[in-house]
Amino acid sequence: MPRAAPRARSGSTTASSFRRGPGRRGRSPSVRLPPGRKIRAAVIAARPVPGRKAVAVDAVAARSLPSRPRATREGSGVVIDGVRLLTLANHLDERGRVVELFRADDDTLPAFGQVHVSTVRGGAIKAWHRHRKRTDVLACVQGLVRLGLYDPREESPTHLEVNELFLAPESPYRVLIPPRVWFGLKGIAEGESLVVVWTDEAYNPLVPDEERWDPLVNEIPFDWERRDR
Repeated sequence: MPRAAPRARSGSTTASSFRRGPGRRGRSPSVRLPPGRKIRAAVIAARPVPGRKAVAVDAVAARSLPSRPRATREGSGVVIDGVRLLTLANHLDERGRVVELFRADDDTLPAFGQVHVSTVRGGAIKAWHRHRKRTDVLACVQGLVRLGLYDPREESPTHLEVNELFLAPESPYRVLIPPRVWFGLKGIAEGESLVVVWTDEAYNPLVPDEERWDPLVNEIPFDWERRDR
């Protein structure tokens, strides 16, 4: 009996391998794809943290959606330290698609605490909030959302960095957000967008691990308004 082909596994990376380069933007060098692979790949290029090896981010670019975070501050071009992007296995045919969100053998996931669904209506903003200890993992399964991230941690190599990502089923990847990083969502698609959230701690309504800021009145240099380019 012929042996079955080995199962493809999702690729992952960590943003801890990168830091800011003042006055420079990360460039996307050309990438040679394996024969038969038709998707586009994007690679984040940035100056590595001393003592750490830089790792390329291979992210799926579906349609016109950005395939990697876009920094919104001049002179920036790297992913916030501790934020991880994981390209999800996406099985697509004429009947539809199957996207593998979470697997028991996935060592990139934090400990299981809770899974919930967060919905965002078109034009609505759910921001800003962060957790002191909790780690969140986000994946959009319906619609299109804009994810904003801000790093206030003074000890972080990406202190004050701002990132912008767009999440949609057509560009299937997960985003891991470490503790103390501010984040928020805006619904871009018409109707309601669905975001699945994995956390390493169950929500405790009596002692919630959560801090909030007003979505528009705050010290975060992030503009939620649409800007056509």
